[in-house]
Amino acid sequence: MDTIEKDVLKNLSERSDLNCSQKVEKIVSYILEKNEKHDSSNTMSTSDIIKEYANLNKELNIGVPENTIVTMTSILAGKSDSLIICPGKKQGYYLSQQQILQEADPKKNTKKHNTEKDLYPILLEWLKTKANRCSHEVANKRGNAKWANPDLIGIKIGNLFGKNYLEVISVEVKQSLDGWEQYIFEAVSHSMYVHRSYFAFLHSQDQKVPDKLKVFAQKFGIGLVSIELANDDFQRFGEKGFSKEELMGDLFQPEEILPALYHTPAPDLLSEFLGSYNLTTEESVFRFGVE
Repeated sequence: MDTIEKDVLKNLSERSDLNCSQKVEKIVSYILEKNEKHDSSNTMSTSDIIKEYANLNKELNIGVPENTIVTMTSILAGKSDSLIICPGKKQGYYLSQQQILQEADPKKNTKKHNTEKDLYPILLEWLKTKANRCSHEVANKRGNAKWANPDLIGIKIGNLFGKNYLEVISVEVKQSLDGWEQYIFEAVSHSMYVHRSYFAFLHSQDQKVPDKLKVFAQKFGIGLVSIELANDDFQRFGEKGFSKEELMGDLFQPEEILPALYHTPAPDLLSEFLGSYNLTTEESVFRFGVE
């Protein structure tokens, strides 16, 4: 079990199917289980968790910031359904025995929840209002460096004085606002390669869009797209899940709360970006998102 769980942590920050909270839960659960911290009389302090995580991070290149581990572990321990338990202030953490039972019998842990990828078709329909060539298949290619891999791409093809021109639009998608301080800069990095860059996210009614996020977005010219759900529906998305028909229904409505400013990427960066998706000729651009 040790080896299997350890492998799951490798390059964990790159996994788009998990939100920040889920990533931290996997990391801390592994550390607590490895150290056999299973009850309130045998806990592990935050500093010891971070020390162990630092060693794991060097070995596995996990990539989640240490301050995120500290913050999210505290938040997770405060949730009634969390397997990470804090018996009291400054008393450390331990892992509920329920975790062991679930791993021993996977059939008991068969929840079908939605992931970030389930939001792609919803946001693709929204993107089609801004571009006439769109695709979310780019998220599966990951041909560029880490900071040039958006989840969705739209290309607006226009004609000016008899000449075609392009406007490339990217969308970075997250299934919650957890860790937005890190993910907003993925959208910022995309603006080096495209003309307009958006950061889209799902959130509950109780989780208001932070003013600080809006300030960052305005400063760097990044557009913001919100999909707000009632608290119960937001919880259902991450637990029981919605069907494809429900996801494409009226409940999931993207709202552009901040427009993306127009950027002028350097020609070589734009060419490099398009080339990574085999968009090297006018014909290939016209076929994009249509085939």
